[in-house]
Amino acid sequence: MRPLLETHFPKAFNFIKQFQLSLPIIQAPMAGADNNQLAITIAQHGSLGSRGMGYNAAQSIASDIDELKSNSNFFNINLFIPDTRTTIEINDPFFQNKVNALKTFLKNNVDGLEFDLDKVAIFNPEQRFLEQMEVILDKTVPVLSTTFGALPPHFIKVCQQKNIYLIGTTTTVAEGKQFQSLGYDAIVAQGLEAGGHRGGSNARDLTREMDTISLTKALAEVVDIPIIASGGIRDGRKFIECLNAGASAVQIGTAFLGCSDCYSIPQAYKKLLLNNDKDTEITSAISGRNARGIKNSLFNIMTQYQHFYPKEELPYPFPHLITAPLRIEAAKVNNGDFIAAWSGISDVALQPLSINDFLTNMMNQAQEVIENKLKTCSVNKKR
Repeated sequence: MRPLLETHFPKAFNFIKQFQLSLPIIQAPMAGADNNQLAITIAQHGSLGSRGMGYNAAQSIASDIDELKSNSNFFNINLFIPDTRTTIEINDPFFQNKVNALKTFLKNNVDGLEFDLDKVAIFNPEQRFLEQMEVILDKTVPVLSTTFGALPPHFIKVCQQKNIYLIGTTTTVAEGKQFQSLGYDAIVAQGLEAGGHRGGSNARDLTREMDTISLTKALAEVVDIPIIASGGIRDGRKFIECLNAGASAVQIGTAFLGCSDCYSIPQAYKKLLLNNDKDTEITSAISGRNARGIKNSLFNIMTQYQHFYPKEELPYPFPHLITAPLRIEAAKVNNGDFIAAWSGISDVALQPLSINDFLTNMMNQAQEVIENKLKTCSVNKKR
């Protein structure tokens, strides 16, 4: 694949050279669904491993980074940018009343599971982010990606001084242009097919968002920094389509979670992913921000709550934090009804292949696409 990239996709070839990769593939950071084992395994297969650490406390981030550094020269740490427009004082009685309202609703509407909502751990997102950044800068991670917005300018400056490669997550062309102007090194073009949270700065508006290929093409016309296409990439055809659209690399999440040797998610979650007739939809009900997931019982219950009690609704990340004990208990007993089953969409069904077989199949398909194109061009020239 390397010679083909050098010949036909110089942007992708430059990307793999910079990060000492075999393939221009990044494992998507998936907070709560990835772990160090997955990131290290991905690195061993010549791609860039990632950790989604937006919810993690600083101490656990530090120890995980140490382990990653001992196994790989390059890896990506992803953090969530807190929305200062929805700053909430978590000890305020008005806030606590809303928390209690959601807890009561869950207790009254979830059957068949024992869970303790008194174990809910609510933290201040802005304070946690500052603590996380202190670790990131202290450890000088090789790659830092951000979701839900851009770093404050002073943090961007320090990252540049420490040679930390910065990747922003964009769902619109305007966001991509902003990341470039702020000094980010690359952007993830997150199409509507992508599973999990929409990574842009707007929590709920989808009106300017596009599919993966359309967004990648549109961004390639207006930015000069590398574009990493993300969303619905499960085979070599889509991989090549992304590179043709102007991407320097692709980012893959759901397809890796479905692999037989991915052990970062509970079996109930994997079973839902591999049950390819399950509907997915984008909703803000589960966490307070738009995210694409499978429509299970948690999805339906939280949607009902959002519909019937709009005045009690909490902003991100508080609905997600409050439901954590329920989701954790469901995972423990292999109950897929009450987990946050984030999943992307594609016309290619997920298969329980090993990570090695998945990547091998994808590259074989990609090579076939290139060879067929070359044959077609050769025939047309003879004509």
